[in-house]
Amino acid sequence: MIHPPASGVLCLPSREALFQTSLHAATSIWPDLAAQWREELGLPARGVMACGHQPWPFHPGIWAKFWTIRWLAQQHGAMPVGFIQDHAPASDLVWPELHDSGLRYSPLRQDARPLRDLQPEAFPLNQAWEAGRALLRSLDLEARIPILDQGMEGLATALRNASTLDRALVQAFRAHTGFQDIRWIRLQEVLNTESYRVYLKRVLSDPVHLKETYNHILRAYRRERRIRTRAQPFPDLQQREGEVEIPFWWLGSAGRQRVWMREDGLLHAEDGTELGTVATVMPLDRLVPRAVPLMWITRYHLSDVFLHGLGGYAYDEVTDRLVETLWQRPRKPRRAVTLSLGLTREDPASLEAEAAALTQELNHLPHRAETVLPEDHPLRKEKAKLVQAFQTPDADRAALHRALKALQARLQTLPEVQRYRKSLENRRERLWMQIRRIRARTDRAYPFVFYGKEEVHDVLESAFRG
Repeated sequence: MIHPPASGVLCLPSREALFQTSLHAATSIWPDLAAQWREELGLPARGVMACGHQPWPFHPGIWAKFWTIRWLAQQHGAMPVGFIQDHAPASDLVWPELHDSGLRYSPLRQDARPLRDLQPEAFPLNQAWEAGRALLRSLDLEARIPILDQGMEGLATALRNASTLDRALVQAFRAHTGFQDIRWIRLQEVLNTESYRVYLKRVLSDPVHLKETYNHILRAYRRERRIRTRAQPFPDLQQREGEVEIPFWWLGSAGRQRVWMREDGLLHAEDGTELGTVATVMPLDRLVPRAVPLMWITRYHLSDVFLHGLGGYAYDEVTDRLVETLWQRPRKPRRAVTLSLGLTREDPASLEAEAAALTQELNHLPHRAETVLPEDHPLRKEKAKLVQAFQTPDADRAALHRALKALQARLQTLPEVQRYRKSLENRRERLWMQIRRIRARTDRAYPFVFYGKEEVHDVLESAFRG
């Protein structure tokens, strides 16, 4: 797995490769379908630079992708497009909380329904707002509260004006970041097209072959990267008597479900809901592609250049191998950008080294407790004699070892040693409290409302124009 930087911008495979991005390397799985689909969505036949994400939380790492595609599009005279995965579940609405163990992101709603099915008032605005203010106060970042307030006021406006929760979240992000000139396309729009039904017919023309190839490439990928769990990067597709699982979700009333195709072409959801065939399934936008077939759409048909985050960049190796194997099409170059930007620029490294040194000293203390005592202390002298005797050629080492062990146990009970141990433990605990707070202040995943537009854009401007 590729790890994000501690701070700043990371480009993959390199910043130079990103600067050399060209529209001439564009390729589609089915060029005829790509042309038809783009026409239906009002996209140009050539010159689309895109990225995508679910509607929340748009932390700086995600923010950087949208900034970069807009910047690249300006360089190439292309159209910047942001694809929004509006089928993400409401449980993805997470919010930062500070605990004794550190910062956590907890769901604001325990709800599996897709964000596009929820009304804007489903977002617990006041609860999140107050929790955000309290968090900043607890981190000694009161100066950032006006930034949060401005972001939450913008979110409140979007929640009042939008028709669904996913639209509200994207609208707030657009207004906050100034990305109004990006063409935003919800997945629902992509799927409510005749081109999507054509796509389904082609992808699912031989579901057994698709399943076998899909699983074979996934297993090879796991072996190469020594991934032990069969759930990463995606689970294998399953096959049962007379039916095979396909890499799509059905968005039911309670959330997404796996989908199976029978030998006669009939589809059904995991709960038994009959969906008809690919030619008749309705509503079409409820049959949602999973990660791999979604990238076949957005990256291989609807865009000429697609920009990933770190996870997508790594996992899309599977997508490319499947394109080469299933359809003998050349793979497209992969590009990724991310940004790590905490609420402060602190670095806990020196404190972590100090805490590690204290831990090492505590671990060694049972064997070196005499060093706490004055040099003329009787027990310190006694241990020195035992150690010297242990080193003589004819020493009874077994007996001396027992004597040393008994003496070390006795040393542990001395008030001086106990006080010293306690002082080390207290110092280490204070350090870890500081480290937890710095880690919380420098975490990279805070939602966009915790940041001002200028501070994020200044970092990106410096990285790309500096």
